[in-house]
Amino acid sequence: MASFDEWLDAYEVVYRTLPAESDHQCPNCGHRTLRMVFTGPPGAGYGYVSFWCDTCLEGIHVSRLRFPPE
Repeated sequence: MASFDEWLDAYEVVYRTLPAESDHQCPNCGHRTLRMVFTGPPGAGYGYVSFWCDTCLEGIHVSRLRFPPE
């Protein structure tokens, strides 16, 4: 099972590739099926992120993050 820090490292890599899609490997299972969804007040530029792997369904949720530019 990947640690929270390993998930944060993967998040940083995937975040830096936005708005392009990333083929970074899941820190838990190694598949390249990571997904990231941002949730927050319209126009605020910050909120929550859900970051998980569609294969093993493991991941993290983090609050008060800056959203990437659109």
